[in-house]
Amino acid sequence: MEKLNVFGLNVSNFNLNEIDELYLRTINDDKKIILFGHSLGYLTLFKIFPSLYPIINSFDVLVCDGTQFNWFCYLNGFKLKTVISIPDITNYTLEYANKMGLRVLLFGAKDQINKKASENLQKKYLNAVILNGINGYFKENEELNIIDKINESKPHILLVGISTPIKEFFVHKYKDKLNANIIIPCGGMIDVYSGFTKQSPPLIKKLGLATPFRIMQEPKRLLFMHSWMVFEILFKIVPITIFNKLKSKSSNFNIVLKYINK
Repeated sequence: MEKLNVFGLNVSNFNLNEIDELYLRTINDDKKIILFGHSLGYLTLFKIFPSLYPIINSFDVLVCDGTQFNWFCYLNGFKLKTVISIPDITNYTLEYANKMGLRVLLFGAKDQINKKASENLQKKYLNAVILNGINGYFKENEELNIIDKINESKPHILLVGISTPIKEFFVHKYKDKLNANIIIPCGGMIDVYSGFTKQSPPLIKKLGLATPFRIMQEPKRLLFMHSWMVFEILFKIVPITIFNKLKSKSSNFNIVLKYINK
C-alpha cells in the first residue's frame, strides 16, 4: 500500500478495494495490522507526548482523520485516493466483518456502555460475531490479564476505545502479544455504538465542524482541550508549515519536529 510523506507524517494512500484485499491477506495469513488516523489535533498532542509521534507514525495503515487534515493535505499538494476518517473506517470494517462473518471485540468504555454497544452492533450486523466486550478501566498491572482475556476470545477485529494516549501506547506495546488481526484504536466510537453519544452527520463532517459537534455533547470534558488545540493549529502549526514551505520551496521538512521544538 502506497504511503505519502506529508511533512514527516506517514499517510496511507489507498482505495477501499485495497483495504478489502489487505484485510483478507491479514486474516488468511494470521498477521496483525493497526489502523489509525492523523489529524491536525493529534499534532498538538505530539508536543505533550513526544514519544507518541514515532509510535503512531509506525502504525500499518494511517488514514486522513478529519476534514481539516484533508484540507491541509490537499492545499499542500498531497492528493489522496480515499478520504476516510477513523469513525468511518471503523464502520466500514464492521460492514466487512458482517460480510465475512468475522469475530469483533470491543475494548473500552464502562461495562454498561460496552455491553450496550456490543448488543446494538450484534442486532445491526447479524452475520458478524460480536464477542463479550472488555471495559476500558484498568491499572497498568492489569494489562497482561486484559491481553489474556482478549486472546481467549480470538477476535479477528479489536476495536480499542480507551483514552488518548493510553490506547496508542497499549496497542503499540502489545501488538505482538494480541491474538487479533485488525486492531483499530477507535476513540469514542464505543460510546457512539451504545447510543451514549452521536457520530457527526455527514454534512457537519464535510463542513469541518465535527469537533464542535463532539464538544457540544460533552462540553465539560472536551471544551478546554479542544480550544487549546485550535489555538495551536491556527497560530503555530499552520504558520510553521507556510514559513518552512516558502523557505525551502519544497515539502521536504518535518512539521512535527519543527512544531515540537518551537
